[in-house]
Amino acid sequence: MSIRRTSDGHSFSFPPLENHKPEESETPVEIELLTPGTLLVPAEAFAPEKAAALLAAAGITVGENDRIVTSDSTAPAIALMTLDEPTARRIEPLFGSRARYTTPLLHELKIEGPTVWMRHTPELLYIKVYDDGLQFAEVIAISDPTDTEYLFERLNAVFPLAQFTLRYTGDTDRALDKRLRNRFKKTICE
Repeated sequence: MSIRRTSDGHSFSFPPLENHKPEESETPVEIELLTPGTLLVPAEAFAPEKAAALLAAAGITVGENDRIVTSDSTAPAIALMTLDEPTARRIEPLFGSRARYTTPLLHELKIEGPTVWMRHTPELLYIKVYDDGLQFAEVIAISDPTDTEYLFERLNAVFPLAQFTLRYTGDTDRALDKRLRNRFKKTICE
């Protein structure tokens, strides 16, 4: 199940959340949150009581109607995500403790050499940069293709993108695809 936070509320992937019936099963249910309120934290730096402070330090505002949820706390990297309270109250009766939250930033890759991974959604860009390990992971709210181009200009100032492989998935327009491909040594569409 995927929940996407949009500027005007939340949208749910098919099938709608209302079609799910509470089950007696102990099987975990993975819920992917697509929200700009997402931060990856190394496990050794994470403590539940520090979650709000970590998000604030990253410039992520937790509204008074938001709840902080986390991904698997036993993993090497833990995602802190904001989830609005009304949506959380819709999820709890259906899945309770079986709900397991995740984010595209936790997508694991088999990489060889310097790599940029990105996933476009209609309003968000998830991006990770690898060069001898994870160097950068961010979710950026985007309103048009120029936002993506600007981000890659800024990344190119830090990382020599012409030496990187771009692996991408999601929604992008063809004109942007062509301009991005010209920045990289190799492009792989997943």
